[in-house]
Amino acid sequence: MDFLQAFVVGTVQGITEWLPISSEGINSILLTQIYGTTLAEAILISIWLHIGTLFAALIYLRKDVIHVLKTRDQTFWFLVVATIASLIVAAPLMLITTDFFLLAGKNAMILIGILLIITGLMQWKAKKQKSENKKITYKDAIIAGIAQGLAILPGLSRSGLTISVLLFRRYHPTQSIKLSFLMSIPAIIIAGAWASTKTAATFSSEGLAALAASFIFGLITIAALLKLAERINFSYFCFLIGVIAIIAGLV
Repeated sequence: MDFLQAFVVGTVQGITEWLPISSEGINSILLTQIYGTTLAEAILISIWLHIGTLFAALIYLRKDVIHVLKTRDQTFWFLVVATIASLIVAAPLMLITTDFFLLAGKNAMILIGILLIITGLMQWKAKKQKSENKKITYKDAIIAGIAQGLAILPGLSRSGLTISVLLFRRYHPTQSIKLSFLMSIPAIIIAGAWASTKTAATFSSEGLAALAASFIFGLITIAALLKLAERINFSYFCFLIGVIAIIAGLV
């Protein structure tokens, strides 16, 4: 990965992180199909780039983060339970994902496409749910945490899945989006730290440039794109990219 490629993938991460379309899946497709990176390396780089958008989210949600840490209210314990559930699901998946996708070869792209379509179906169905400002429960934290853990797989959108399951649980869209991105903070720290130990590309000058681009463009776009994500149904975009990935795997 050269500096131009690093800038492109960092920018893509910075923009797509706030949309429920699997930034990891899209960057994995970009890195493998256009830049010729191995899929195992692409997955690790994609996970690593979330650290950049994490810092953007921390700045944007700083008041909420400080409030949660100070008060240790229901939201704090929701995040604790969700993080534990995420780790239980994601830890074994993290250990096998890169090796599995490496062994799958071109079929891995087909799997990413299928997972993108599943993401789209979840969002399409969730948008039809009636919502309310619901009281936070531990049961919902476990369900959302499991969804977040599964999203370590490229093609399953973390925000798409977590927001969808919260909508299924009757949470208001605004409440669902805020909880989803607060949930992402501890999860991304852990996943990013793990990815950084698996490939030298993360701390290379190009890897750091990509990280900087994801932070800068994430910070620039977060406010507008979170509002856009609340108003627009991105399920059809997931369907389209999923079909493209499947075709790429078959050709």
